[in-house]
Amino acid sequence: MHRIHGGFTAAFPIKEGPEVKSLSNMLKFLHNNNGPGAANFELSQTTLFVSGVVLPEQYYKTEKLPPTFVLATTYCGPLKTHLRDLIATNKNILLKLLMFCKNFNGGYDAPDDEIYAFLKKHSYHSNFNSRCNFISKQDTQNEKALKNEIEDYIDSAQTQGAFKGLSAMQIRKLIQRHIMACGDKYAWALKPCKKNWREWLEIVRVYITYQLLKITGLALVGALVAPLVLTIAALFGYKYNLTLCLSGCIPLVFIGIVLGNLMTLKTKTATRPPDSRIKELAATQLNPVLNEMTAAAPLKRGFLRPHLYAFILRVLGLVSSITSKIPTVSNIRWLVIDNKKRLVFLSCFSNTTDFYVRDFIVGDTAKGVNFMFTHGQGFPDAKWMFKTKGIISDPEGYMHAVHTGQHVTELWYAHEKLLTADIINKNRKIRNGLFKWMTEEDAREWLKLL
Repeated sequence: MHRIHGGFTAAFPIKEGPEVKSLSNMLKFLHNNNGPGAANFELSQTTLFVSGVVLPEQYYKTEKLPPTFVLATTYCGPLKTHLRDLIATNKNILLKLLMFCKNFNGGYDAPDDEIYAFLKKHSYHSNFNSRCNFISKQDTQNEKALKNEIEDYIDSAQTQGAFKGLSAMQIRKLIQRHIMACGDKYAWALKPCKKNWREWLEIVRVYITYQLLKITGLALVGALVAPLVLTIAALFGYKYNLTLCLSGCIPLVFIGIVLGNLMTLKTKTATRPPDSRIKELAATQLNPVLNEMTAAAPLKRGFLRPHLYAFILRVLGLVSSITSKIPTVSNIRWLVIDNKKRLVFLSCFSNTTDFYVRDFIVGDTAKGVNFMFTHGQGFPDAKWMFKTKGIISDPEGYMHAVHTGQHVTELWYAHEKLLTADIINKNRKIRNGLFKWMTEEDAREWLKLL
């Protein structure tokens, strides 16, 4: 089985009445309790992160978007395997949550296939990226234990002066002997972890897709500009059919009008929410290393905006491992729900929200994030939808919009809340370098990882 990370996100309209409050309370209970009768996502080997949040009703223009339950997971391996694993290990919990959702009539004895079909039916594609891809839940646990074992050995050896006068290669040799002496416990670490053919195929697919998208973009620009150039040439006496050239300009003019309307549309930027609301949100993000945030906002006006935004999110999702690189992120996703009328953003990250989202303003990252957020109500308008202005020139308005659109994530599970993506990736380097052929300089660099 491959270890490619994926992001599953499902959104369920909630039944009318007191169910909204009851579901919110249920999620909070599950968040604070583990084991029998509550959520136990540790049992699911494919589940890395889980977020459960109730989005309140919001308005797109004059249309009411209903209260919605969003269930998001970050998983490892095939989606079908993950959903079957999630149902097998947490079926009772899923049923308790789905009972609050519209059109779920299975009851507490619903078969697995019905739950699976309901989850799939309400799922949405997202622009998703994980910064510790190709590392499974079991790999993370094993490699953390290996690093701790090596560090404990180094501490003990240094206390006894065992490394005095030794080269980096000699120290590494002693570490190797210690791990081999542990027997079967670390037998898996005697060889580096190699990607299988499916994982290499995914890397190649993303690279080729990224190059094809750049070529396609240039081709589209050329196809749109060519009729305009030929028309200008025909007007100055060159031998081209003027009528044909003018006809070719029609798509260019149409696209220009549509995009021009979106780019020049002025909207109101969010104001600072009450301090009590900001404190409420901050109180849910007090974990020492990893935290989670969910934000949602209706899209801004514009007839073609929902379709354009959803399409570009879908395209960018094909190459998100290349285009979405934010240092403090473990995993991140953008998507649209409610018939492409509501933007939803979920992320697991290190640090607190205020420090984390300000990372988006730094360098070229701001341009990409400008496009991602500028379509949501309350976010500052960006010129050309990404190039300038927006969050770049109005960071305070951007922060106000983040706090306005942010919602308390009532249920959140992380398989390793004390490990950032950088630490997980470093542990993989330690494991892969342990028995790899190295020079003295390589060994010295490897020891710096410990």
